Amino acid sequence: MAFGIMETEMFKNFYSSPEMKEVFEEKNYIETMIEFEVALAEAQAELGMIPEEAAAEIKRKGNTGYVTIKRVAEINDDIKLFTVAMIRAYKEACEGDAGEYIHYGATSQDIIESALACRVKDALNIVEDKLKKILKTLLDLAEKYKDTLITARTHGQQALPSTFGFILAGYADMVYVHIERIQEARKRILIGSCTGAVGVSSAFYAIGGEKIVDLEKMVMDKMGLGTPLICHQPNNGKWAELLDILGLIAQTFEKIGEDLYTLQRTEIAEIAEPFDTEKQICSSTMPQKRNPIYAEMMSPFAKVVISNAAAMMGSHHRDARHFTPFYLYDLLIPESFLLVDTMLNAGLTIFSGIQVNVAKMKETLDLTGGLMTSEALLFELAKKTGKKETGMAIVHRIAMYSFENNRPFIDACLEDEEIAQYFTKDEVKKILAPENYIGIASRIVDQVVNKYLKIV
Repeated sequence: MAFGIMETEMFKNFYSSPEMKEVFEEKNYIETMIEFEVALAEAQAELGMIPEEAAAEIKRKGNTGYVTIKRVAEINDDIKLFTVAMIRAYKEACEGDAGEYIHYGATSQDIIESALACRVKDALNIVEDKLKKILKTLLDLAEKYKDTLITARTHGQQALPSTFGFILAGYADMVYVHIERIQEARKRILIGSCTGAVGVSSAFYAIGGEKIVDLEKMVMDKMGLGTPLICHQPNNGKWAELLDILGLIAQTFEKIGEDLYTLQRTEIAEIAEPFDTEKQICSSTMPQKRNPIYAEMMSPFAKVVISNAAAMMGSHHRDARHFTPFYLYDLLIPESFLLVDTMLNAGLTIFSGIQVNVAKMKETLDLTGGLMTSEALLFELAKKTGKKETGMAIVHRIAMYSFENNRPFIDACLEDEEIAQYFTKDEVKKILAPENYIGIASRIVDQVVNKYLKIV
């Protein structure tokens, strides 16, 4: 029976993706713990700490075909410690005395930290890959629409002309930064632990003496993880950093989602999400609805991921360690990855099939009859007179008259005696034309596209 909404039959295909769910499902949870035990046994056998035949048997039985979820759960119901439940089920599966050498000298947190790092490594690979796909899609769109004029808004109001390509290039830059963050953070996050209780390798040293100095590195190398300089068991910082990164990704796509939500409003309608007109329904009673379901999902999911980051940031290990952070690992990390994955899937869906209404963008630019380019007139006036603030007062007066009397700004300018002292009517029309006031937008788009295309 499914209790979480993402696990239900009805919604399982809506949330996340099969590859991300596979990373955090129970089978992989146990198998990544087994992976640690196999790596430990192999390293110890190489150092002569345990018999080679024991390590070989541990490796042979190192999967959930032998160490079954059912058996681990049965044991855990009794002993209430899942790591030892796995070890005991593993021991039962091994022939001879091999099971006696499972987890030889290690501690529970060695398994927990290392297995979690393995799962996170795979999950980060999925996230980075999807970010790169979104980046490539955004760069292609930015190049395509780099000269397509659009209204740029501030405070919910028309501000200045821009280009749709420039806006998309801005999104691409945000996405690239997250790729960079993930790549830079791997060395801090993707590290494991193999130093026993309280992290000083007492048990390992008692078993193997000086030969165990390189044991942790040997185990981590086998698992594809980094080796810490000193035991990280008491340090929750790497998992807080991980959730901060996921929270920042969520924040970016919340911003993008809300932007695209606004642009899809009926009275704006400058873009539209992909929509399956034959199958998709957006209301139980209004047949005409085409709701922006992908854009509007971003905000609630982002709020959960960001709150998860705050919860992890507020947690630390008391003394050498205690269990509070472990509960947070299992609750917050999978959920955050699944929700971020859902947001990335939505973003890729939107940008892969976005419908751009260029005519509506042009119509919106002309909505106020030139008010949007009043700044252009201001600076042309400042250049003529050398008095920027005086020019501001003149243009502001005309702009407010235009707004309050519902009169096209360009007409008000053409009739104004002060403006007529400095510009002809044709000059005013040229100054106020939106296509003449987009600065170096196209050049900036080219810079972004040329730089980031190299990594995707």
